[in-house]
Amino acid sequence: MRGLLSTGGYKINKDILYKYSKDSFIICADSGIENFIDTDIIPGMVVGDFDSSDENSLKFIEKNKIKIKKYPAKKDYTDTEIAVDVFLKNKFKEVNIISAIGTRFDHTIANVFLLRKLYGQCKAKIIDNHNEVIYCEKSNIKIQKDGFKYLSIIPLSENVRVSSKGLLYETDNLNISLNSTLGVSNEIIEDLTEITLHSGNCLIIKSKD
Repeated sequence: MRGLLSTGGYKINKDILYKYSKDSFIICADSGIENFIDTDIIPGMVVGDFDSSDENSLKFIEKNKIKIKKYPAKKDYTDTEIAVDVFLKNKFKEVNIISAIGTRFDHTIANVFLLRKLYGQCKAKIIDNHNEVIYCEKSNIKIQKDGFKYLSIIPLSENVRVSSKGLLYETDNLNISLNSTLGVSNEIIEDLTEITLHSGNCLIIKSKD
């Protein structure tokens, strides 16, 4: 099963919204419902404490009889993590997350690290209007260009060693230290990029501009 999680950051462009909504079960974390109000897409569930949902959102939920799972405002987890846990409990094979990046930097960072929670249990990425973000540990992965221009490797541990093909600056067992920007803004020159992470863990980010 494929899932789409819409949370409370910057609103997503309609073309991206329709692309990832297709054949997906959609869960909105509180104000993440706002992405769908002016569309014909009806999410399957909304979770959260509803502290950031406005009147239009609540009317949309009621009109379309969308299932609600309400939680108290005083809780140990964000609404986004609650939605992630629903996907994991139901053993989804793929979870795409939209509107995870916004004005609250603390929430943005926390959302990015939820990719680590999903890693190994399902395929997962964060998508916004300009970027796609995945979390990676020791592995070999192939990444489609899909209209993106840049690829960055951001280390999340010491001794990240990486080899790459299909980029302007290809690497062979390159070591990227935790406090280095060495992996930022490589240019994608092939339709298919191959990344081999020999050790460590990192974020791989594709960017359009």
